[in-house]
Amino acid sequence: MQMIFRTTFSFFSLLLLSLPMNAQQGHHIEIEVEGIRDTFALWCFHYGEQKMIRDTVWIDSKGKGVIKADTLMDGGIYLYVLPAQQYFEVIVGDDQQFKLRTKDHDFANNMVVEGSLENEVFFNDIRFVIAQRVRYNQLGERLEALKTNVPNHDSIPIYEDIMHKTDSLVRDHRTKTKANYPDLFYAKFLRALDEPEVKAPLELEDGTIDSTYPYRYFKAHFFDYIDFSDNRLLRTPIIEQKLKTYLDRLTVQHPDSLIESCDYLIEKSRADNEVFRFVLAWTLNKYAKREFMGMDAVYVHLAETYYATGQAYWATESQLKRIIDDAAKMKPLLLGKKAPNFTVKTRDGRPVSPYAINGPEYLILYFWDADCGHCRKETPKLYELYPTLKAKYNVEIMAITVELTEDHWGKFLDEQ
Repeated sequence: MQMIFRTTFSFFSLLLLSLPMNAQQGHHIEIEVEGIRDTFALWCFHYGEQKMIRDTVWIDSKGKGVIKADTLMDGGIYLYVLPAQQYFEVIVGDDQQFKLRTKDHDFANNMVVEGSLENEVFFNDIRFVIAQRVRYNQLGERLEALKTNVPNHDSIPIYEDIMHKTDSLVRDHRTKTKANYPDLFYAKFLRALDEPEVKAPLELEDGTIDSTYPYRYFKAHFFDYIDFSDNRLLRTPIIEQKLKTYLDRLTVQHPDSLIESCDYLIEKSRADNEVFRFVLAWTLNKYAKREFMGMDAVYVHLAETYYATGQAYWATESQLKRIIDDAAKMKPLLLGKKAPNFTVKTRDGRPVSPYAINGPEYLILYFWDADCGHCRKETPKLYELYPTLKAKYNVEIMAITVELTEDHWGKFLDEQ
């Protein structure tokens, strides 16, 4: 598989879906696009927020491309990518024997579906939403013009009310779709987009208000509409988006809180092996980047708890070794840990170890680099603060250059 492109999902991208697989014979999908012929298309699929290439499809002189095999295709949102990166999504699920026919550029509005109820419902919904979105944007442009040119115009509240009702039409339409087609995966996907209704602040027995209750309720019920046992959701953007929101926006950005949230998500994902693999690998990779100080503790926890215990069944021996070794190196250096001992040499060759420095109540280990802009800015501040720290708190500083070439850092010392 190859990754082809990554994008930020628009309003319409979040409408997409995937399907269950119970078809009895392989898959045979015919797609005809009027206006495009004698070229190749890419047959791709969503995997989280990535888009992956599955195959290439030859489009003949009549504009028809065929995707077929004797085996079933994994259910999910697939993409028919045409030249100039035009594309539209297709649902692959139970009905894997179907035809789609449309025209270049305006794919959704011209789409004709044969043999797939899921795609019929999907494209009907897309067309409805497109129409409402066009109307909403037009109203928005008129409203902005009124606010700019005639700020106190009486029509402004009217336009705002119509725009609100237009949004409500989309929500009502989706609600009806979920009710009318409860067994379709499209309905499941739409439910997965839902979020818990925020409860009012809770009044405690002493009459005070617990203002944190709405947040705690929202977080506790954030995944109520996600079916972790259905791995078809992996081939939509929704699971990865929900994971990111939960960890980045609903969890306090402290290692202990993040570890608790990661464990919670991983335990929920055990409902399906493929979902478990995705969630565990995704969380490990997220905290392998360590964008913020202290977050390496999350990586160490995941590596020790899940990878070192053999639960990452998909990982190769070399991958496991690298992950476990990395965690072992990080663990003694985590925030709050007692620093391991080491020995470095002074400029005149004398060995110095932090635990061999007797006398100070506190020892600051200061790692610096002569070419580091931050070091050039902060070192004078630390130097200026040093007498006060030493007198008040009995502090000593051990400054260690990370540059190994003495000619370079030695010159810097001489100059400074």
